[in-house]
Amino acid sequence: MADSITLNGIALSGPTQKVALSLALAGKKFSYRHVNLGEGEHKKPEFLALNRYGQVPVLQDGSQPLCQSGAILFHLADKYGVLAGKDEKTKIQAKEWVLWDMDALSPPIFRCRAAARGMFKPEPDVLTFLQRQAGSALKQLDGFLEGKAFLTGEAPTIGDIACYVPCFMAGEGNITLENRPNVQAWMKRIEALPGFKPPYELLPMNDAEIG
Repeated sequence: MADSITLNGIALSGPTQKVALSLALAGKKFSYRHVNLGEGEHKKPEFLALNRYGQVPVLQDGSQPLCQSGAILFHLADKYGVLAGKDEKTKIQAKEWVLWDMDALSPPIFRCRAAARGMFKPEPDVLTFLQRQAGSALKQLDGFLEGKAFLTGEAPTIGDIACYVPCFMAGEGNITLENRPNVQAWMKRIEALPGFKPPYELLPMNDAEIG
């Protein structure tokens, strides 16, 4: 198919959804390969040949398989120029936002979500700590968005997509977006972009051709 792009992942994975949404907003058709984590597909030799970490997602877009969602988002922005930023300043800022999300926003939200789904059982004080971390990051994000349409200005970038997905999934971890009006308004602007589909509508729990 055109571009020969294949995304390996699972619809329940926030990092997989970041890559899928970026591809959709870039107008890229891609093959989606569902990786059954429950059956340990991510630890089998054929998958480890694509991703030495044994994690999803993996993007095949050319000869070199790409892993780690942040690195994949950088690749998509650099190769296709969509969601990259209009100039050198915003391109750098977009990548900064991807890294900020990976440090401050996604980890506590995704861990709270995993706990709510019964994927692990943290001690109560650990869960409280994660909830506070998530709340602090969302408060920061709300402040960063004051007076802005998107994180780097008037157009969305990979930074917005990286931060959008954990915000979309926050409720699954019992993390509220109440009293975060800038975050809520920004999410609606992302959801109004051409090509947008909600994460769980974008990817199925089986192999598919997307786009």
